[in-house]
Amino acid sequence: MPVSRPGHLVDNQTVEVDVLDRRGGAGTVAGMPAAMVTVPSKPRAVKVADDAYADAVIGELLARLREVSAATLEPLEAVLGPVATLAARVMAAVPGTSRLAAAVGPVYRQAGLAKACGCSRQAVSDWVRSRRLLALTTADDVVLIPAFQLDRHLRPIRGLDKVLRVLTSDVVDDWTLASWLRAPQPILDGDTVVDRLVAGDVGAAVSTAEAARRRWLR
Repeated sequence: MPVSRPGHLVDNQTVEVDVLDRRGGAGTVAGMPAAMVTVPSKPRAVKVADDAYADAVIGELLARLREVSAATLEPLEAVLGPVATLAARVMAAVPGTSRLAAAVGPVYRQAGLAKACGCSRQAVSDWVRSRRLLALTTADDVVLIPAFQLDRHLRPIRGLDKVLRVLTSDVVDDWTLASWLRAPQPILDGDTVVDRLVAGDVGAAVSTAEAARRRWLR
């Protein structure tokens, strides 16, 4: 099974992600022994913006809870259930973090993504099976879906399936591919493949994938 073994994440540290295939050998791209991923520190302005966003979310939740409270004679817990249950429902829409997936950003489990996007678990499984989404399997058989592949409606980004059809598992290990999709590409003027997909430039994303395939299969 693919295994990611990131070290401790420190500002501007380069994290080495060792990738193993199902036979326990080196899961490499054309002999590459490991994927090297640079994890930059978060700029202070972004951190401040994130804190403000979190405060705004909490404020919105508080306002909604007060609306519900005003509209019913019952205690909120009787209407909405235990705090832990409500919190779990709210957080289902927020991707989680995983030490194993530190190099690929926040991730969903299949059940969590289904709950967050309001679709069935079968629909998520179909996305993975048809390679509309890239799923990563850990050493203990946990299936993780990197959140960067999803649009604001929590559906697969348009055109991602075309990129994934070019870069199949016989060309590149899926863990390495996930890191590559988020890495700046010189051929894209420093954009990532995901950046171009989000911008609607599917052609450039696919061309970059085709160039990578030719390079890795030499």
